[in-house]
Amino acid sequence: MDARDEVWNGVHHVVPYARASRGALSHRLGARLHDRAEARGLVTLGEFNLGTEGDYRIPDMAWIATGLAADQPGLYVPTVDVVVEMVSPGDDTEEKIPWYLGRAVREVWKITPAAETVEVVGSGGPRPRSDVFDLSAADIRGLLGWA
Repeated sequence: MDARDEVWNGVHHVVPYARASRGALSHRLGARLHDRAEARGLVTLGEFNLGTEGDYRIPDMAWIATGLAADQPGLYVPTVDVVVEMVSPGDDTEEKIPWYLGRAVREVWKITPAAETVEVVGSGGPRPRSDVFDLSAADIRGLLGWA
């Protein structure tokens, strides 16, 4: 099993390697939201295992309360505040969103680089803005340089 692969309910799920451009976008977004995150008591996480040993996904990035981040010494993080999924052609982002929300993730940011779109999804479905960061989807697009 590859380090980037996931386990979905006990089943090995092969995840294709991300393009370098996705990593650059994640880095840009994290850097531009650093001060806002810190002011809200959040820390940025790069790729990591969200879930439990037999059932986890690897988001492109996330934000978690600073205190909770310090309390996660193991390999798996049970939940975070915001998950970012960078959509690639043919990936499983749509299948991951309900799973993330079922793990008490407050928001999932679905970012589609090819279309330069951002969608914020919460437990009630798509929403016009991030409650966690108090930013609209258009604001997030601007942070990515797509304004």
